[in-house]
Amino acid sequence: AREVGNVMLKNGYGKIINIGSLHSEVVMPNTCWPVGAYAASKGGVKMLTKALAVEWAKKGITVNTIGPAYFSSEMTGAILDTGAFDGVAATYCPMARAGKPGELDGALIYFASDASSYTTGQYLAVDGACYNVSRCQALAGIVLLHELLAVRPSQNAAFATHGFRDKEGKPLSVAALGVI
Repeated sequence: AREVGNVMLKNGYGKIINIGSLHSEVVMPNTCWPVGAYAASKGGVKMLTKALAVEWAKKGITVNTIGPAYFSSEMTGAILDTGAFDGVAATYCPMARAGKPGELDGALIYFASDASSYTTGQYLAVDGACYNVSRCQALAGIVLLHELLAVRPSQNAAFATHGFRDKEGKPLSVAALGVI
């Protein structure tokens, strides 16, 4: 961004499109690989996008990020192209699949075109609604932690009323978590 930004600053116009990730927004447990360092770097891409957008907005440069969920690539193909990913997709993605070739094209064309001339500093998720589910699961985890620490329910019925489910869709119990 710095090198191409210097050219764009001289020209007074430009469009930078960064590639973030679903992990720019969330880190999901129980995926097929550890994502801590990857999520930190992709979170950095998101914040770099916002910072450069603010710095360069008056200079005719827009800076945006596309945030794909899971698409087959050199990095992910060994997992996505096997059955190992099926459980992750079923758990976190309402579309229950990885992205297909071409499904990032619309976001790329929008950010590269004059249709996005008033759009800068944005993160556009192309993720089959994975981020929405992950946010709900994260919120459920916070609510659960609060209840366990504050109330420590001893009956599964109190816990089950919130509809918490494991990866197979079975009702999750307090006893299953080992807190009682």
